[in-house]
Amino acid sequence: MSGANERTVYILLTDTGTWFTRMIRLYTKDSYNHASLAFDEELTEVYSFGRRRPNNPFVAGFVRENLRGEFFRNADCSVFACRVNETSYLKMKERIAQMEGDASRYRYNLLGVFAVMLKVVELEREDAFFCSEFVATLLSESGIRVGDKPPCRVTPGDLANGRAFQRVYEGELFPYLYGEEQTDSGSTWETESSTEDSIRKRWLTKQRGMGIFNINQILKVKRYLPMFK
Repeated sequence: MSGANERTVYILLTDTGTWFTRMIRLYTKDSYNHASLAFDEELTEVYSFGRRRPNNPFVAGFVRENLRGEFFRNADCSVFACRVNETSYLKMKERIAQMEGDASRYRYNLLGVFAVMLKVVELEREDAFFCSEFVATLLSESGIRVGDKPPCRVTPGDLANGRAFQRVYEGELFPYLYGEEQTDSGSTWETESSTEDSIRKRWLTKQRGMGIFNINQILKVKRYLPMFK
């Protein structure tokens, strides 16, 4: 792919610590058991299949997620960048627009979750997805496969191991979300920074702005950013 024609989408994996995710973890053994697809580094345009009502995991379907709400306040996350060409990017956006315009049609594939947990039949249901199945389906429809599994068998752990994805952040979700760009003219950062540098910059700037530079927070951010190696 030519760099001039590339776009970046983001795969967000989260652990909210709810009883439902803890139950799933008993079977998957994965650190993260919810997956979302985002179209911006700041994670303001994020889509998944999940709860429509925060307190009820069984009222679920296609959602545009508000990561800054109470439900995600204590979440841990891992953020992956995936470079795609313009055609694939537009295809994903069109598919999202179609689903968003007919959201009531789409259901959460709870039976599919149990099929994956119990390692039984491949259960692909029309207009029904669980979170990682949704992400894998959109990627697959755009020419990006996640390993050798069909989307209805893909778990968040499979997404974490996808060769097309580069992990750019791991740690608490809110420090990532509430980082701020440094805009003073004396900044030593380059204007055109990489995704990794930009994420690190926003996180550190937020910590300085709060007057907090907690070593426990730094250690919480795993070793995927060079500054913390």
